[in-house]
Amino acid sequence: MLRIAIRLAAATSLAGAGLCAALWTSRRTLIYNDQGRYFDAETTVVLHQQSVVIYGALALLLALLAIMLWLASKRI
Repeated sequence: MLRIAIRLAAATSLAGAGLCAALWTSRRTLIYNDQGRYFDAETTVVLHQQSVVIYGALALLLALLAIMLWLASKRI
């Protein structure tokens, strides 16, 4: 039962990593102005360039957590 719970946590972490990686990929290709902002006229949302770094770091950290949880579940 514990192994299943740990693997479920690993799968959830991997899904979060995939979501953050998708956001990182879509946001890093946008054209930002000199102030590091992108204005989306359709949704009237301003996106900041600093978020690209955060999404990339979160994707890597969540992927690493998923790997560590998966390896921990094999030891049990």
